[in-house]
Amino acid sequence: MLKAEIQNALVDGAIIEVDGVTIITEERDVLFDIERIERVVRKVVDTTDVLFSVNDKGAKISLGKRPVTRTPSVVPTAVGKFMLGALKTDFARIHECFPFHVLNPYVDAFVRRVKKFKLDRASSLSRSETAEQSVKALNCFVESLRRRVRSQSFKNKISKYSRASNKNLKGVLAYIDALFERHARLLVVRVDLSYRNKFCDGYRAEGGVTSEKVKAHRDKLLYDLKNKLFLASMVGYVWKLEYALSKGYHYHMLFFFDGSRVREDETLALIIGQHWCDKITEGRGIYRNCNANKEDYRLRGFGVGIGMINHHDCELRRNLQKAAAYLIKTDYYIRTVISGNGRAFGKGVMPDPKSDQRGRPRKA
Repeated sequence: MLKAEIQNALVDGAIIEVDGVTIITEERDVLFDIERIERVVRKVVDTTDVLFSVNDKGAKISLGKRPVTRTPSVVPTAVGKFMLGALKTDFARIHECFPFHVLNPYVDAFVRRVKKFKLDRASSLSRSETAEQSVKALNCFVESLRRRVRSQSFKNKISKYSRASNKNLKGVLAYIDALFERHARLLVVRVDLSYRNKFCDGYRAEGGVTSEKVKAHRDKLLYDLKNKLFLASMVGYVWKLEYALSKGYHYHMLFFFDGSRVREDETLALIIGQHWCDKITEGRGIYRNCNANKEDYRLRGFGVGIGMINHHDCELRRNLQKAAAYLIKTDYYIRTVISGNGRAFGKGVMPDPKSDQRGRPRKA
């Protein structure tokens, strides 16, 4: 992997440590496959071309001095080649890595038709069938996919699916703006909270952490932070719950502190992480102090959007918006579904507008 790709995997939780050994998990590749399928479906639907054909049957080619009849084969267009690549996806692995998830409707439509037309082993089509049979099956698959994605019911479905992510994103951005209207500067802390490897397999292994326990841990953590550890200084938070095979349930969290009361964001992240490990999960938890690794954000092109941010610092506030938006972005491709209609996303209560207008006016 390239350095930037490794950093992406690190931030996304696709790199984990087990007994001090760093392991790059398969989930990054699976997420890439999901994203690729969505792009392929859009390409297929945007064209009306026939994507697969058979080369000239019976055409003769010269092999030395003797003409030889060429075996018919499948000839894909450029878009057809992209689709064949997507058909080589390990679809069973997607479900294994992400068992509690809903796929993007484009991806779901693709996967359903792969099963219907039995194309999950498309790489062996030319060996098991004639070229004509393979081309017919592939083109029927394409037309079925186009009909589904172009239907009104599908458009309604994609609109509904996207609406939740858009609503969450708008809500987070409005929440952050409201916090800045209330406070001249915010100290922003990002911490990723998860569990030790042996406690991650909650849905299959005895002793694993269940979704109910994960929720209880989150509620206890937020209560302690607001009412014990940072009684006057913590002014807001945003959290996102995700599930992955290697890490089990895990949280991405943003915490907002009144910048006029506190400093040292790395230390605050350390305090939160240690409280998670020692008090909340009683030794079962682990954490990542993102504020101690701000270079990750630069490598990913976000810019640093954590740490101390002043109300009038437009660049840092834009970087913070990018960092917050990233917490929502993955829902577009694959969405974690929590048992019992549990929530996978949340934020603090919207602050009241600042009523006291005394003091020096803020910069525009």
